[in-house]
Amino acid sequence: MVSGSTFDEIDHLVPRTDGTVALLSLKASKWSIQLTMAVQLNHQFERLIERRHEGLLDFSDIVLGIEYGTLDTLTDKYDIARGINTGASHDVRDLTEHVHVHVGRDFWKWINYGEEETQDWIFAAILSTVSEFRKENPNIADFTTKYRDAFVDEYSGRINKDGSIDWANILQDING
Repeated sequence: MVSGSTFDEIDHLVPRTDGTVALLSLKASKWSIQLTMAVQLNHQFERLIERRHEGLLDFSDIVLGIEYGTLDTLTDKYDIARGINTGASHDVRDLTEHVHVHVGRDFWKWINYGEEETQDWIFAAILSTVSEFRKENPNIADFTTKYRDAFVDEYSGRINKDGSIDWANILQDING
């Protein structure tokens, strides 16, 4: 039984050039899911596929999109999410026909309709933005100093004698 909304694990609806829509569950890296989430993803994806078969939803496929890495470096949790039971006994269904994984460069290519250089364009845009920011803020070190001074003012009782920050006590203050 899947709790919550039908789309809890779906981050985006991605229109495809053939007129269909893919459901995207976006993850940052190979470490973004653990076993419990992998099983939960599998159950959620199974329910979505059932609803599609019942005519209640219309989508082409489900994609697990991982922003960086390569397919060969993913943990087995992504296989489990697709229902590939890697030798252990997990309560998952084989959804490999309906759930696909795209990682790193392959993901960026997929998201941008097959454009091979999408990842390069995104990286170039990030570098350009950082360069622009540095030009507009030549005294970036001043920002760091101002932030540290404001932090010290706020948490003056949490600065050690050597000037280092007492993170353990700050965390204790914040989280109890």
